[in-house]
Amino acid sequence: MELPTRTFGVEHYTAYVTARSALRALDLGAPSTRVAWAYRDVVRLLDDLHTDEGLCHVEDLDAPRPALVEAARAAISRLVTFGKPPDDVAVVVTGLDAAVALEASERGAR
Repeated sequence: MELPTRTFGVEHYTAYVTARSALRALDLGAPSTRVAWAYRDVVRLLDDLHTDEGLCHVEDLDAPRPALVEAARAAISRLVTFGKPPDDVAVVVTGLDAAVALEASERGAR
């Protein structure tokens, strides 16, 4: 049995964990189940970029929601520098933007 070759380094792993952790914190603090699921959908898109690498680590993050969104967006965008296809990364960023817009509309409706 041959073990899979890992093509990512510490910086790639850190970017992924930062993005996933920020998305998880946004999910947990979401104002509704609908918004929480929107953030989970973004995590699923992010995980799809890493299915062959077995990454799934999450750390607890405590920051204001705008800082979490920016951390997730920056970390997701950095994945292009580690060889992830730009179009695939753009899909994840678009998903994040949609989740943020949904949250803003729900918060504004209250």
